[in-house]
Amino acid sequence: MVSQAMVEKLALVTVDHPHPYNLVWLENSQKLNVYKQCLVQFIIGDIYYDKVLCDVIPMDACHLILGRPWQYDRHTMHDGKHNTYTFEKDGKTITLVRSI
Repeated sequence: MVSQAMVEKLALVTVDHPHPYNLVWLENSQKLNVYKQCLVQFIIGDIYYDKVLCDVIPMDACHLILGRPWQYDRHTMHDGKHNTYTFEKDGKTITLVRSI
């Protein structure tokens, strides 16, 4: 998912969602209509560059959420003890580490 505010501020191109749906946040039970998608390019550090097709939603938590679809597509392995994700991209093994 990507925040609607980020999409608007960066003037990213959106497309209609092929299967629009309603999303309900657990905190306030408010329904959000998800009807747009956006291809987001991002870099983490100097080792990981990627593009992800994200659903566009209004959210304040962060600007980009890489969830289970990203984990599945990238064949990530999660280490719960160290809170890291490891996967291969372009022939390199990459480990994303949560910074404190």
